[in-house]
Amino acid sequence: MTKSLYLLLFFGLSFQVFAQTGEKNFIDLNYIEVQGSAEMEITPDIFYVKIILNEKDSKSKVSIEDTEKLMLKALTNLGINISTDLVIEDFTSNFKYYMMVKSDIMLSKEYQLLLHDAKTLQKVFLELEKLDISNVGILRTDHSNMEQFRLDVRAKAMQAAKANAGAMAGAINQSIGRAVLIQDAGIQSVINQLAGGVAGTNIRIRGISSDSKYDSGEMDIEFEKIKVQAGVLVKFELK
Repeated sequence: MTKSLYLLLFFGLSFQVFAQTGEKNFIDLNYIEVQGSAEMEITPDIFYVKIILNEKDSKSKVSIEDTEKLMLKALTNLGINISTDLVIEDFTSNFKYYMMVKSDIMLSKEYQLLLHDAKTLQKVFLELEKLDISNVGILRTDHSNMEQFRLDVRAKAMQAAKANAGAMAGAINQSIGRAVLIQDAGIQSVINQLAGGVAGTNIRIRGISSDSKYDSGEMDIEFEKIKVQAGVLVKFELK
């Protein structure tokens, strides 16, 4: 290889190294670091309901199989697809305990029911109460468009961070440039139960039949909204 070719390679390599190191790392820049947060409240449209059937709970001494048939018929009449939206979570009995103390055998079945609107939820509560099924609770609530809401609240958090940075820089007669570092501080969905309820506990239906609204098929259930919260940490170039 000739000397002139070596010189060309050397100068080419030197230029490439200079070009790569010529731009400052953001740590060497003047920058401002700010936090941004945002919150959004959403009315739930998806409800997960827990239903427990216990033989000894039935005042009329109806078997758990008969109660189940009545429940399935009632849910079907409400337009619920029980083949896709109703699943059995657990099926147990206290047979072993019976062998020890000679008490009555009690069968228990636990279901999870998926509902897609609050009106159907109200109707389900009323129909189950008519069948003397009171061990019913809200497992959790959700929204069918939750992923988009999470993206939206992240965007709002970024906008808040930019506004904070601009206000702080403007106070000292400076301005902000591009964002040189963005760190996601996390997103949280605070999903509540019925208003006044405690998350993770059963909400029992009692005394509905004494209400005049029971006969008209109405019941007031007010749901707390789902809070979606997001935060970001952003470094903006300071000019």
